[in-house]
Amino acid sequence: MKFTEAQTDKIDVLFAKFDEYCEPRRNTIMERYKFNTRVQRDDETADQYVTELKLLAKNCNFGSLEDELIRDRVVYGIKSERVRERLLRERKLTLDKALEVCQINEQSEEQLKVLNDVQSVTAIGKHNKSGNYRSKFDANRRRDFKHNGGNKQEQVSCCGKCGKSHPAKECPAFGKKCFKCDKNNHFAKFCKSKKIHAVDKASTDDEPLFIGAVSSIHNEENVFKTLSIEGNEIKFKIDTGSQANIIPLPTFEKMQLKQTRLERPTAKLTSYTGDYLPVVGECNLKCNNKTLKFFVVKTGQVPIIGLKASQELNLIKIIMNVNNVIGQSAETIHEKFPKVFQGLGCLKNPYHIEVDPTIIPVVSPLRSTPVALRERLRSSLDDMEEKGVVEKVDGPTEWVNSTVMWMIFWFGEPQSKSTTNV
Repeated sequence: MKFTEAQTDKIDVLFAKFDEYCEPRRNTIMERYKFNTRVQRDDETADQYVTELKLLAKNCNFGSLEDELIRDRVVYGIKSERVRERLLRERKLTLDKALEVCQINEQSEEQLKVLNDVQSVTAIGKHNKSGNYRSKFDANRRRDFKHNGGNKQEQVSCCGKCGKSHPAKECPAFGKKCFKCDKNNHFAKFCKSKKIHAVDKASTDDEPLFIGAVSSIHNEENVFKTLSIEGNEIKFKIDTGSQANIIPLPTFEKMQLKQTRLERPTAKLTSYTGDYLPVVGECNLKCNNKTLKFFVVKTGQVPIIGLKASQELNLIKIIMNVNNVIGQSAETIHEKFPKVFQGLGCLKNPYHIEVDPTIIPVVSPLRSTPVALRERLRSSLDDMEEKGVVEKVDGPTEWVNSTVMWMIFWFGEPQSKSTTNV
């Protein structure tokens, strides 16, 4: 760091030089490349996208064109084609206007989603009325059985739990777990959860599976692994925050698995924001000599391998132990670096201490020193004068500081020290 003569006594200039020296140097070309290739992710709102663009633009040195270039990047990188067309129709489009159009579009989509959900629930309620006849039939059958005295030898015509005829309270499905819904007391063949009311809705009573990320982010911290899926080499992203394995629909179609059939999904997939992902179906595929369940989704660009599958394939290992590192003692450090603890230590160059000239000087009274300590005090002052810490003055001065002396023990040897006010 170089200083001019006018800058040597300025503390603000010194701090500015330190900040300039310590701040990492940025490559403007690389920062602009990140800015120009940044597009909106599927799980990202317009506000979040514009905020990320503004953060990237700070390191690009755009100057007065920063707002216009951010506006252009919003038009190019917005995920909705309909919104992009709407922005291109504006004659005098500004950054604030572009953000307002994107926000209005997101709000309208959320409102339409609520209206569609209400209509779907109404349609399901109408469809359920057709099942009242079977409910009345089952109630009449139970009432007739009770009226006959509840004889165990009387056979039930057809059990809805196992599909066989057997005496009452002797169903072979009692205590068994269904492989479809994981509930008890019925077989998977007669599981009622397989009945759905709409083709595009996944019917499941289980909690939704969480997916940490479904889009590709160019980040060096991401971990990828190439796996063999039914003979196809697919590059997967290892995501320990995901509870399911994800394959995008374009990737699934490229594998050309003609003998593999997509089944109806048995679980719902949600992102970090709580939004449901559009699941096309699920299937079991052979992955590195392991049979794993994969969900095929319409969104996303990178296949994801979840936490459970990563453990089964020995891709990751969870370690719960924490090693206790014992620090070195002061004596060990002193023996290892003896030169550091010798002498007072000096700065390389003279340093000017800034003082307030408006402070009135103080003359402290002389303190008496015990006779037993006077020789030690004299020896200590001579030593400090020899090292250049203090300087002997014979004439009057504006400042007079009192001397305080105390005894300390430094590695078993008593040493006398004195102090002065500054």
